[in-house]
Amino acid sequence: MGLLRLYRMMDKYSIRARKADEIFSRYIKTNNPALISVYDEWASIKRNINCPALTSLLGERLCELEKRVFDLNKRNVSFFAGAAGRISDDLIDDRIVSAEEVYFLGDNKKESKNSKQLLFYAFNDRTIELLPKDFMEKFSDIIKLYNDAQREGSCLSGDYDFQRIKEVKDKTGGYPILLLYNLMNPEERDLSVNFSPNYDSQNWTLPKTKGEAIFNLGVFMSRADDVYDKEFDMKQGIKSIATESDFGWKDVRREIKYIEAGLERFYPKESIKETIDDCKMMTGKMTLMLDKIAQRLRF
Repeated sequence: MGLLRLYRMMDKYSIRARKADEIFSRYIKTNNPALISVYDEWASIKRNINCPALTSLLGERLCELEKRVFDLNKRNVSFFAGAAGRISDDLIDDRIVSAEEVYFLGDNKKESKNSKQLLFYAFNDRTIELLPKDFMEKFSDIIKLYNDAQREGSCLSGDYDFQRIKEVKDKTGGYPILLLYNLMNPEERDLSVNFSPNYDSQNWTLPKTKGEAIFNLGVFMSRADDVYDKEFDMKQGIKSIATESDFGWKDVRREIKYIEAGLERFYPKESIKETIDDCKMMTGKMTLMLDKIAQRLRF
């Protein structure tokens, strides 16, 4: 992966991150002025702004796979969805609220003593406003699978065996990207229907449906992040594929070939290469680099 490509993506990323911050700030000041200080505190942690920016870049690739335009509305959907997901993850991981209390794309109660939870509601509501009116009904299955995966993922510090950990981690990696796919491509059908997760790189079992191929891409990205987060997760008592096995960066590099082979069954090879190369740069190591750059730029 050339340095020029890396530089271009980082430049695109920094512009996208600044735009997300600008849009969030303006939206909160206009529609939820009581949350301005809460938002400013949240946004001051640059990793929080990284998440919607990265979600936006991945969303753009998912549009391009289907040869659709990544317009301003889709950009904003990816921004607000990414921010809502980031906040709900933190609230659930820190045991501040249950997964049911921050149900993404759900009709959550709007009262809470926790200001960060109220910020989630604001971002979640804005995401819904930007979507087609029939989206929640049309994609109710993947929305439920995403939120169920969030709930299951919050229990990974418990007494789970390795197979159960793998099953849960596959869901927390695969279903978010399937939901993002439909957020970016609401014209398509719900790809989560009529398939069961089967990420099996050991036996080179390739996906039978487009939904499985997209799901596997999310699993791969999740595993790469697990490798990066291994030391932190072990200190926190969080179980993952990386903490419970010797799965490491050499495995990540090998499994990208499995993901690529699966996607090539449904998309042109040249478009897959672009997507795969970008996703390599969106995994844990790239996120760390972008964090450092963001701190220097102070966007």
